[in-house]
Amino acid sequence: IGGGSNVFGSGLPDSATLPQAFADAVGRRLHVVNLAFSGYGAQHFLRILETGLHDDVLTKPRVFVLTVSPELAEQTACTLGYTLAGPSYEVIGGQVKFVGTCADQWGLPLRWLFELTSLYDLVEPRLDGRTPRQKLELYTAILSRVGQVAREKYGVPTALLYFPGPAYAQRAGTTDDEIMVRLRAAGLIVINDGLDEAAFPGQDLWIPGDGHPTAVANRAFAALLVKGLSGVVSLDP
Repeated sequence: IGGGSNVFGSGLPDSATLPQAFADAVGRRLHVVNLAFSGYGAQHFLRILETGLHDDVLTKPRVFVLTVSPELAEQTACTLGYTLAGPSYEVIGGQVKFVGTCADQWGLPLRWLFELTSLYDLVEPRLDGRTPRQKLELYTAILSRVGQVAREKYGVPTALLYFPGPAYAQRAGTTDDEIMVRLRAAGLIVINDGLDEAAFPGQDLWIPGDGHPTAVANRAFAALLVKGLSGVVSLDP
């Protein structure tokens, strides 16, 4: 399972992370690997698959899972400061191509100095001049490429645990439903994780003052993941 700090488990013990919750939900019958890390996004996951970085632990993959959301289009567009050391991709000739690191787009010392100013927070999302629509197009292209590499190189499908982001989708001139239709058309398994907070009375789904998911939320996400994969991917040992 790949993703950023939400999947990695920031603010939680290992036993409460989404990968562990999913392993528990299937009775620990499968070997579930946490490939997430704080700041990681779709571009990091794609680079992991393309380079075989973790092939030593991906010996018998059954399915790859990646958490996604429209807002993360900013991450793949290299406009967020914490992505500086991460991989950068562009669509060239209709194909998603690795073009270096996000830091290559800026003089790195200059970028670091700029991030220390209050002005940076105001202009960060617009640093490269691309519109939300263009960034979302790149994001969905990278996700489609993840699915393609997973099928062609590893022979397995890719499931996306989709966190709705209606505000960003609207800025990009689309909707969550339209985005999910496009991703499914690219051969990806899309599981809408929209949780109804009213269904969890008296329980925090997000760590107070932090914003990362709680153990309660991760168990709910894991249940959705099991349901979404059942009948599509074998969850038997």
